[in-house]
Amino acid sequence: MNTENRSQQHNALYWLIVIGLVVVISGYWIVTITPPRLQYTPEPFTSLYFSDHLHLPKSITAGEQVNFSFIIENHEATDFVYHYRVTLQNSQGTVELNSASASVAEGKQITITQYFKIPLQNETSVIAVHLLNQDQSIHFSVET
Repeated sequence: MNTENRSQQHNALYWLIVIGLVVVISGYWIVTITPPRLQYTPEPFTSLYFSDHLHLPKSITAGEQVNFSFIIENHEATDFVYHYRVTLQNSQGTVELNSASASVAEGKQITITQYFKIPLQNETSVIAVHLLNQDQSIHFSVET
């Protein structure tokens, strides 16, 4: 009986080892053989925002130089050149204040400061930053 118990224990241990090896080998196979489309890949994106949104200009007087800064963060998984346009829009139409490009390394950010003057028009205007090759924009309103 003692020999029979020992034989059953060896048999159970044998099967436990076999099942463990099958699980480990299967897991390794699934991880290494799984097609890339089934594996997690982070979605590339770009962040665009004002650097100090609490202190954006609220009103502008005639001929006064005004400035604001915005930040572009690159999470595109590669270095990227961003083309941007800054506009002022009101009831008279849209005026381009600036248009330029900025190169941002992967995982980095850049702060861009814009300076401009506009004539007094006594109405509300919207100043916007457009990332042309990312279809993104941000804006704020000012009284002119």
